[in-house]
Amino acid sequence: DVIDPAVGVVLHATKGQPVSKGTPLATLHYNDSAHLEQARTLLAQSIHVGSDKPATEPLIREIIGS
Repeated sequence: DVIDPAVGVVLHATKGQPVSKGTPLATLHYNDSAHLEQARTLLAQSIHVGSDKPATEPLIREIIGS
């Protein structure tokens, strides 16, 4: 696959950060409108906003090698 450095997502909020209605959560950068709706759908499916505090995850999941 070819990586296009002009395409990507900038997240404006971190996991667990309080946000208000209308606050931008992410900016989607694209250069091919034919793939824009698919990218929007994938991004929307990956973000969840709710009133419950998210579960805490460990900072280090695994140490590889020794």
